[in-house]
Amino acid sequence: MTIGDDWRALLAGTTSPDPRAAQRGQGLFRRGGVRDVTVMRGQIRATVVDGPDERVCTLQWPPIDPERASRAQALLAGQVRFTAALLERTVTDDLASALADLDVAVVPTFAELSWTCCDNRWCRHVAAVHAAAAAEFDRDPRGVLTLRGIDHERVLARVGRGGGGAPAPTFDTDADPLRAVGNLAEIVLRPTPPRDPAALLEHLGPPPGVDHIEELAQLVAGAAAAAWRLAAGDGAAAADEELLLAELRGQRVATARSLADALGADEDDIREQLDRLYDAGAVLRTGADGAAKYRAAAR
Repeated sequence: MTIGDDWRALLAGTTSPDPRAAQRGQGLFRRGGVRDVTVMRGQIRATVVDGPDERVCTLQWPPIDPERASRAQALLAGQVRFTAALLERTVTDDLASALADLDVAVVPTFAELSWTCCDNRWCRHVAAVHAAAAAEFDRDPRGVLTLRGIDHERVLARVGRGGGGAPAPTFDTDADPLRAVGNLAEIVLRPTPPRDPAALLEHLGPPPGVDHIEELAQLVAGAAAAAWRLAAGDGAAAADEELLLAELRGQRVATARSLADALGADEDDIREQLDRLYDAGAVLRTGADGAAKYRAAAR
């Protein structure tokens, strides 16, 4: 699970006085009712639009004390695997575990949270901000460090200078000057395919000029699958087939020529790929030779 997933699970499992408000808040967020989300030290602030009503709500989680923040920053700057994770805009499991050893959690308990909205009652607006925070942490999990009072940007700036150049920000620690050390081979890469490539489309709604978002979502999913297979090393041929299938789904029924024109590919190459996909049961075909028409089989 990601940091964002953990935040969503917290809201889903809460025993708040009004669980229905949590459900309504998540629906409000999914409809685009939360904007201007800002994560800062100890606080998440956002504007919530609920019908004609518009209000600024905050969700608070007390930040850690300066001493623990200093130790956490020293930890992040002192190991190359952690600084590499920050550069990649991630908070890995081992980074979160190392922070936990310093008594620095990255996900609160519900009892640790407070809020300002609707006379400080738990309401759908606060729940919407919570859902928006989870989405924000999906986009950049390092926001939880900011929320906790850990300045990861200062850490990266200090490491990037390698201890030299202009005077760098200092931390309240007696440790040696902060510098990433270690073997680059220790950096563990954990690439994973996207859980829902079309999630942003579903959240924002159809873009201008698009009447059927489902078809666009299928094209996005196909392109994402092709990109992942290339990145994972399955080869260009498999990626080409994914793109071909995505285009075929977009056209619904197509000929080899229409697909070749859309993909900028050779028609004979497209026909060969279609024949392979037909043999594999991924494509349905009617007609023969140049008059053949194709459509994608149901998934």
